[in-house]
Amino acid sequence: MIFFTSSKSFMLGRRYHVKIVNNLTEPDQLDVTCHYRGKVHGPVLLEEQGQSFIFGFKINYIGRKTFKCDLWYPVSHQYHVHFVAFKADGDFVYDVCGETWCIWTATYEGIYVTNTRTGEIIFKYNWQLA
Repeated sequence: MIFFTSSKSFMLGRRYHVKIVNNLTEPDQLDVTCHYRGKVHGPVLLEEQGQSFIFGFKINYIGRKTFKCDLWYPVSHQYHVHFVAFKADGDFVYDVCGETWCIWTATYEGIYVTNTRTGEIIFKYNWQLA
C-alpha cells in the first residue's frame, strides 16, 4: 500500500533505516540514543571516526511514526543536539532522506543529512551547549 502526503509518498510495509555516522576525530566520541514512543535504540558510544549506528523498522500502519535522536560529545556531554531522524511523512522521506535510508553525520560544525535520492549533503542542526 502506498500512502500519499502532498505529491510525495512512502510505502507501508517497506523497511526504512536510520544511520548515524561519527565524523568526529579521535579522541572525541559520539554518544547516540534514539527513541520512538518509549522504545529506545541505544545508548551507543561511537568511539572512532567513521563508526556508525544503524537501526531499521517498517511502517505497518497509517500514522505518524517519528524517531527522534539525541547526540552528545565529548564523553562529558558538553555539546548536545536533539532532532527528528525519521518521520513517516512523504515530504520528510522524499525531501530530507531521499529514499529508504536516513543517513545523519555528526561533525564538529553540526549535523548533516545525506539525501540518498539526490546525493546532496545538507547541513541541518547546530550543536547546543548542554
